[in-house]
Amino acid sequence: MSEVDRLQNYYPFTTQTAEVVAEVAERFRALNDWNELYSDFQADDSHAKLAEKTYTPAHGSPIKLVDIVPVEHDKTLMYHLPMGNSVDANMQARLITLSAVLPNTRIIAAGNPAQPFTDSGKLNQYQRKEVSSGNFRSTVDPILAYAHQERLERIDQVGFSYGADKALAAAILARCFDITPDSVIPMDPASVTPRTLFQLGADFLATNKYLSEYVDAAEFPAYIDARKVAGRKTGWLAGYGLGLMRQSNIAIAKGIATGNFEDKLYQALEHNPETDAAIVWGTESELAIDGTMRAVTGRIQTTFGQRVASIPVTGQYHAMGDDVFLHAALVREGLSQSPHLS
Repeated sequence: MSEVDRLQNYYPFTTQTAEVVAEVAERFRALNDWNELYSDFQADDSHAKLAEKTYTPAHGSPIKLVDIVPVEHDKTLMYHLPMGNSVDANMQARLITLSAVLPNTRIIAAGNPAQPFTDSGKLNQYQRKEVSSGNFRSTVDPILAYAHQERLERIDQVGFSYGADKALAAAILARCFDITPDSVIPMDPASVTPRTLFQLGADFLATNKYLSEYVDAAEFPAYIDARKVAGRKTGWLAGYGLGLMRQSNIAIAKGIATGNFEDKLYQALEHNPETDAAIVWGTESELAIDGTMRAVTGRIQTTFGQRVASIPVTGQYHAMGDDVFLHAALVREGLSQSPHLS
């Protein structure tokens, strides 16, 4: 089966999206490990360079950043990582793939509170209280401040899982930093319905069932190695689990459990009349419940009309984000439905 056919078995992508991602997949699958992927991306003839930075805002804790800057670019995308993830090799492989699929787009991402002894995005007591209520401003202020420092004025906001909430928060707050969000793309959000912390935890654990299948489906040796490199540094699942038990992440989980996704999506579009949205979810997702997503999307489309597109990925689970080629195709498809690109 060709890569174009494989991708279109997931979703009826446009021919352009499928072919661009297929070309990247063919090239990247020839790379044997993480070091080879990273070196290839940082080579002199690469379309972009990846810089790792620590940014300390005027208020709040430092954040670890990845800033991928193409030699030539006319767009900027802020990518918000899933919960408990730092900008390690695993996430960098995802971002490198996304950059290859969007070669004229600058991509900025920041690490979330992760395994013990990593401080990126750590929340103080006041911020934890704010985030627990469902207000994620404290989680995105630093990266928006960095973008403002870089004099970036128009930025697409994209995020997967918990990152979907951060993408909406960033879109709501962007104008406070002199930034216009052209598009916001929340992908398989976990905050679509109120849950108890216990239920949220149980639903989140259920997402592991299909994770390895999606990783393997990409047939990408360097990505599999990147996950191993990240696992050795972060303590594998034990380190990830301990990270989720940190006070900052407990506050984030409480905020997700409030289930205010629809309200935040409404605010993001109401505050930014020029902004459009593409809402992505798997119809079998353990977190983004299909019936709820369809109802929410329908109400938002009734209010905001053609500014809102929906991308339900039939038969797919929350872990679909771990097939990095599928993930990149979904981001590109969401951006392609933006009137700003038409």
